[in-house]
Parts: sequence; structure tokens; C-alpha cells
Amino acid sequence: MFKTDWTVRIAAGGFAIAVLLPAVAMAQGPGGPGKRGAFGDRPSFETLDADGDGQITVAEFKALAQARFDALDTDGNGVISEEEMIARAAEKAAEKAARRFARLLEWRDADGDGALSAVELADGRGEKLFARADRNRDGVISAEEYAAAMEKAAQRGNHGRRGDGRGGPRGHGPAGDGDRQGG
Repeated sequence: MFKTDWTVRIAAGGFAIAVLLPAVAMAQGPGGPGKRGAFGDRPSFETLDADGDGQITVAEFKALAQARFDALDTDGNGVISEEEMIARAAEKAAEKAARRFARLLEWRDADGDGALSAVELADGRGEKLFARADRNRDGVISAEEYAAAMEKAAQRGNHGRRGDGRGGPRGHGPAGDGDRQGG
């Protein structure tokens, strides 16, 4: 009896790992709660707890995973094709670009015409970045200076964008949230 009990428990644990963990990954994507992933935003507890009873059941978990799958399976044939995945990725990229452009308009559209001219976009940032990379101040950036600037940016983890609290998208201009949604 003892051996059978453990066999059943191990089998059930294997089932949970094999079935539920992929469902978690599909439902949530990489990152963490509120983070964006391949299948969209990670759901909150309240989203997963569909009946609002304060508990998440396997059925609720699977239902959200299935709903997200169904949203990707636009032709309803039960499989996600490369075209469907690419279409969703393009849709998400367009949404992100629209958010970024809206922030840029708020920040830079001096004449309020809903478009950005070269003058409105020029802010001296390029000159500042160039001066920062030109360590010996000779007016040119050598391969060594460029490599050092890229290494410094990589160490900051943001490829040259400041996150130093100066406000604005990526640390410049008026307050903004960068490109990330949900944290």
C-alpha cells in the first residue's frame, strides 16, 4: 500500500509538472506578474480566480491558458501557425510603437501639429553622447573609445539610456514610463 501511495503521488506530481507548468508559461509568459511575455501580460491573481472565491483552481488556470491560446489561433483550427504568431507579434509591435510615438509627441511636439520635425527632435542628446564617448576630446571617436562606451552602457544594462530619475522616457524629458508596461 505504501509503495502504491508513493507511486500515485509521483505520477500525479509528474502530471502536474508536465501539464500545469507549460500552462503557466503559456498563460503568463516570461517576467513575472504584470510583466509582458510572449502570450501577453501575466495575469493577476484576480484574473486567474475567475469565480472570485479567493482560490485558483486547475480548471481556472487551464481556462485562461486556453483563452490565450484561442486568441492566438485566429483561424480557429486548433493550432497556432507561424503566420498567426507573426501577426500577433506585429500587432503588439505596432501598439508599442504607437505608445512610444504618443509619448514623443507629448514631449517634443512644440507646435502641436501631431507630427515631429527634425528641429523638434533635436535636443543635443547626440552631441552629449558623442562628447561622453570621445574620452580624449579630440573630436573623433576611436574604435577603442567606442568599445569603452558600449561596455559602459552594457554595465549599466540599458545600452546608454539613463534610468537616473531625471524624469521622462528612459530618464529624459517629462515623466514617462519607458517602454515597459506593468513595471
